[in-house]
Amino acid sequence: MFAELKGDEMTDILSINVVGLVLCSNLAVKSMLERNIVGHVINVSSMLGHNVVGILNFYAATKHAVTAISKGLRMEIAAKGSRIKVTQISSERVETNFHPNLFHDAEAGRKHSKAQILHLNSY
Repeated sequence: MFAELKGDEMTDILSINVVGLVLCSNLAVKSMLERNIVGHVINVSSMLGHNVVGILNFYAATKHAVTAISKGLRMEIAAKGSRIKVTQISSERVETNFHPNLFHDAEAGRKHSKAQILHLNSY
């Protein structure tokens, strides 16, 4: 829940999902452009980069940032005439301890389908 997030947790989420991605993509693109090679930047995101779930709104915001960065980078590189490709992979829910912990019950977390989780967005 947003109100329960601590400052250091927000910083960690932003650092991993946005800053880390930007730093890696930046170095990769610079290297590819300097060497004039055909390359491919692959940014890993989430379906939450295209939707928002109320209880995951801060996390979703960082994944929306990944979407904006990927689209913007793709346009910037294309405008330079480079053949570097930029792809964003937006996965659905991945089986980790995150979802069971989100629902405070491992079995309940496993039972929630994508549709059920996204349904929370309507509240």
